[in-house]
Amino acid sequence: MATGWRAEGPRKLPGTGLLFAATIVHLVTIPITLMLTKLYLESLVGGSVTWVDFFRAWNLAGLGWLLWLGVILQLIFALFAAAAGNKQRLGGSDLAVAAVVVGVLAIVLSFVVFGGLFGALGGGLSVGGGLAGRARPPSPWAAPPPPYAPPYPPR
Repeated sequence: MATGWRAEGPRKLPGTGLLFAATIVHLVTIPITLMLTKLYLESLVGGSVTWVDFFRAWNLAGLGWLLWLGVILQLIFALFAAAAGNKQRLGGSDLAVAAVVVGVLAIVLSFVVFGGLFGALGGGLSVGGGLAGRARPPSPWAAPPPPYAPPYPPR
């Protein structure tokens, strides 16, 4: 039985699935972005680059911290989306608005720091999951439940 704005017990919301999909996309963003960055570096060099040389080049350029920051941010976004999705699955909508804010932040930071389109897709899924799972007041036009009446006597 629902009381107030929150339904008790598990809810089958589309937002839960969107948040779990955002978790997967953020986790998959890390190897995809690293691979695409390595392929771009190989196209600039004109040959094959090992992973050791790839990371050494980033460190020699003084940008190794940027790579690590991007990986850590994508992990944080994935963990938050998983926590918000699990909270919604258990019946709470406490993290729904925060999922929207973190999703927008993920979109911006994916383009600025690390992740690109894939990280932005994960952020968009977080925004959608947060919007779909937020608590809503009951409609003012909803009909009240019928009054209790004892069952009709059998005929």
